[in-house]
Amino acid sequence: MVSGGESPRDKTMTILPADKGRTTVVMDTETYETQMETMSGDSNTYEILKKNPTEEKKRTFKALLKPLLESKKITQDTYDYQIPTASVTPWIYRTTKIHKRTTHYAS
Repeated sequence: MVSGGESPRDKTMTILPADKGRTTVVMDTETYETQMETMSGDSNTYEILKKNPTEEKKRTFKALLKPLLESKKITQDTYDYQIPTASVTPWIYRTTKIHKRTTHYAS
């Protein structure tokens, strides 16, 4: 079973989750890559990062929470719940809008 990414048998097709529901979309890889290039080229929405900001953001958030805990504005349980533990690097991918009339389906 293939779950996300390209099919191991046919590199011309890409398998993706749809934007709604629990549906899988099989899409022409060249079309997908063109759409991704267009989307990621939008400098008003996206920017290329020089480094992963996740650890710095975690440290900053912890620094904001610590005084709240010390001044008893939040409980230890709330502090423990809010402290980020996982470092998951954000990544970009495109979901296909299958409910839009402008979507072209292969027949």
